[in-house]
Amino acid sequence: MSTISQRIKRYEDRGVKKEAEHYLPVQEATRIVQECSQKRIAVIGIDFVHIREGKVQPHVPINSADWSDFLRAARWQDVVARCNAASLRVLEQEGREEPDQFCSLVFFSEEEWTADDQPQSDQS
Repeated sequence: MSTISQRIKRYEDRGVKKEAEHYLPVQEATRIVQECSQKRIAVIGIDFVHIREGKVQPHVPINSADWSDFLRAARWQDVVARCNAASLRVLEQEGREEPDQFCSLVFFSEEEWTADDQPQSDQS
């Protein structure tokens, strides 16, 4: 099981799982981002939703964050630091404004980052 899968599994009972997505309360998402920083995992995106009457409802207006531009940093430590600091700021702000929100986190590992840097072979 990957490190990312292990992080998510630890929080399965604290959120809501709908189809392939796992939605965490904003406060729990803050904790998982802090753990990801310790484990050198980057949170490169967040999508905010409301869960009402058992249904996932997108936040209106659409509310999400995308830190994929930070993947261009020269060192993995910088990617993790920038992505996770930005994620924590957004989660803190959203938690103050709408504490009943849930969110889905997009994780990225150093292995994925390194693989993205490898030239793709031409199979044609």
